[in-house]
Amino acid sequence: MGKAVATPRLLVQAPISKIVVKLIKAGFIRRNAQGRLIPKMQGHITNLDPADIIAFYNSKMRGLLNFYSFAANRNKLGRIRWLLRASCALTLARKNKLKTMRKAFCKFGRTLKCPLLQRLFATLVCILILRITNKNAAK
Repeated sequence: MGKAVATPRLLVQAPISKIVVKLIKAGFIRRNAQGRLIPKMQGHITNLDPADIIAFYNSKMRGLLNFYSFAANRNKLGRIRWLLRASCALTLARKNKLKTMRKAFCKFGRTLKCPLLQRLFATLVCILILRITNKNAAK
């Protein structure tokens, strides 16, 4: 019997520092005087609906997470997710004249869901239920 030989595996790391530099250049985040990363509001999309603003940021997050889904250090992308979520909250706060990120999180929830879409979805579900019950009652 011979010794067990380990099969070499490819280990891929997400380049966190390069992602941070790209987000700084794109204007999503900035560095403060101490060098810490701070989320930044996107002024050019404040004229969009809250649902469109949330969709814009969700597309950015989904793109990052999808591209680096195979990376061994994918858990380190959590900080970048938080920075993008905080940037979205600042943009929504600016849009709704809430002044602070905290007030935006209070209004839109921790995961930043659009209340208008939730109401619309609830209304559509009620309409579908009524139609189904009316069809079943007519039979």
